[in-house]
Amino acid sequence: MGHYRVGTWGVIGAVVAAGVWGCTTDIAPIGSNGGDAGSQDQDPAAGGDHGEGGSGSGAGTGNTPTEPAGGTCDDGMLNAGETDVDCGGDCRGCAVSQYCLRSTDCLSQLCLLEECSPATCRDGRQNPGEEGVDCGGDCPPACAPPAGVCGDGIVQRGEECDDGNDEDTDGCTNVCTEPVCGDGIVQPGEECDDGNNSSNDECTNTCERAVCGDGIVQRGVELCDDGNSDSTDSCTNDCVAAACGDGIVQTPEECDDGNLDNTDECTDRCLKAVCGDGIVQQNEGCDEGGDNGPAPALCPATCVFDDNCGDGKTGPGFELEPGTEQCDDGDDLDENSCISGCRWNSCGDGFLYTEETDAENPNSLEECDDGNTNPNDGCSEECTISPEF
Repeated sequence: MGHYRVGTWGVIGAVVAAGVWGCTTDIAPIGSNGGDAGSQDQDPAAGGDHGEGGSGSGAGTGNTPTEPAGGTCDDGMLNAGETDVDCGGDCRGCAVSQYCLRSTDCLSQLCLLEECSPATCRDGRQNPGEEGVDCGGDCPPACAPPAGVCGDGIVQRGEECDDGNDEDTDGCTNVCTEPVCGDGIVQPGEECDDGNNSSNDECTNTCERAVCGDGIVQRGVELCDDGNSDSTDSCTNDCVAAACGDGIVQTPEECDDGNLDNTDECTDRCLKAVCGDGIVQQNEGCDEGGDNGPAPALCPATCVFDDNCGDGKTGPGFELEPGTEQCDDGDDLDENSCISGCRWNSCGDGFLYTEETDAENPNSLEECDDGNTNPNDGCSEECTISPEF
């Protein structure tokens, strides 16, 4: 016969309603739903579709299950705690096609779309008649043997090896896998094994310790690594980027003496010192760079005064011509009237003029001389200290 599914809360609600409104706490059996219950031994068949035996005008449904909670699992009714008549929930499992909420409501242990479905050999469960999940018994093929126990000395399913010991550094690890570089275990023949696939740390992917020259830039330690022993390319043998001043002549350097002294044979730009580079070298009397040349230039094109500057003898006149000098005091001091190169100490030449040793010097003594005419750097154009500093 037809039936309705009554949830637990429906039954509880009926009981609560009966208690609240003063009605009898007895719930009417299937076949009545209106008026007084009347005699409890009335023949349900005589009741038809309407309740009889009592006053009232309510119409009974005749097939609405209202069995209270606590009914049995064999009364032919859908009770609270059951998903279908006498099955599911608190009762035995329901047969195929009966209503269910979860797999445990079904004999097949398989609830699909709220309907018990037949068990199959492909449902991913171990059903009755199966020796394992979807295998053995009623479901060919036979189940595979269980996985072996690592360490029992027998190589079984899932194991690459099994030497029966707990030694990790032999030919078989403690998890029964063959040793490989990258497993985090330092095996014989490996210098290291950090268990990762990064070659930029202290251990490479070949399980060798990272060293300068292996062609792999080690983070935080090396700036470069070109994998060779040539120091004249862009990466030195110390794995630092080649630079002027490192003492190694690289392309396009002309020289590299490893220092920043501009007055020796190699400048701080790693170019060979020459007359005209604007740097007064030890064998030069002057060097004004591109301003070298004949008068009125202050420095001859050879960067050497022809009349032996430094011999204490002055050349003719003060207009510098090849072979003449502005002054010559016979010393190499640069704080007095006549500086090296046999020129008058003057503001802007970078030499501080603090002692007048030759009254013929037309220039004034200086408070400062920074070699430029910028008035905003603490030393004015007149070589006096700016008041702001």
